[in-house]
Amino acid sequence: MSCFCATSAALWPRQGRLRPTHYGITASARRSLRRWEDQADFATARYDTLHTAELGQGVDTDVEMQNLLLIEQSYAANAKVLSAVDQMMQRLLEL
Repeated sequence: MSCFCATSAALWPRQGRLRPTHYGITASARRSLRRWEDQADFATARYDTLHTAELGQGVDTDVEMQNLLLIEQSYAANAKVLSAVDQMMQRLLEL
């Protein structure tokens, strides 16, 4: 007397194993899963390597300070130009 498991028609009676005709499908799925896992591992390793390299370089504070001073000087010069233009406009409106 054979009792058939109710979970799937693809299962062997009472043993819960896949039929031999379905091994190709599961092997293909297993290969696809391994391929995706390999790609995910590679992406993670690449990210970790690039992140470590970026953190290792750090920030050159001397260059950043020079850039900040240059920006500050440019801002001050532009403020003087705007002030001069405003004075000229006021002077023209007085005439």
